[in-house]
Parts: sequence; C-alpha cells; structure tokens
Amino acid sequence: MKKKILKTMAALMTVVTIVGTAYIPSDAMTLFYASKGRRNTKVYVEAMFTANMKTNTTDYGLKKNKYVKKVTIRLKEGSYNKSKSTTKGGNLISLTKTNNPLKTSSASWTWYYK
Repeated sequence: MKKKILKTMAALMTVVTIVGTAYIPSDAMTLFYASKGRRNTKVYVEAMFTANMKTNTTDYGLKKNKYVKKVTIRLKEGSYNKSKSTTKGGNLISLTKTNNPLKTSSASWTWYYK
C-alpha cells in the first residue's frame, strides 16, 4: 500500500512538473527586460531593470558591463504619443493602447546608465 502511494505521488509530481513548465512564457523576465508588440487588439511596450546589477548582455539594446539608473519607454500611434520612466529597479513599467489598424504604431525604450 505504501509503495502504491509513493508511486502515485511520484507520477503526480512528474505531471505537475511537465504541465507547470509548459506554461512558462517564452519572454520570461530576467534582470533586464524590454518588449514591444501587439497582444490581441492592443499595442504595448514594457521594460524593467534590476538596480545595482551590472548588465551582462547586449540584449534589448543594453550596453554590457554598465549599471542602469533609468529606463524610459515610448508608445506612438497617430496622435497618441506617451512615455513613461522609472529609476526604481524591479518595477515593470508599461504602456498599452487599443490598436488602430489605420495608423502606424511604434514603440521604443531607452536605457540610461550611472
């Protein structure tokens, strides 16, 4: 009886592990992160950084071996032109708006270093 319970628990843990990893987003956030694009009917831009951590990559347009002190994001589409900044590491900032297919949208981010 005890072996059957252990086998059942092992099987359940295997299923949870497989199913759990299947739902990890491919753009999971790391120490430094930025993303832009379209989700359903919205256009978006988002970014974040980890304070007091030296950049270890050139992904997202970062300069390697620098300390980020601020990130600014911008979203434009037609007359919509908004930006947002943060100097607090670990805070995800984002801008989102409903996409107008008749207008061209653009999104960007800018990193500032210490």
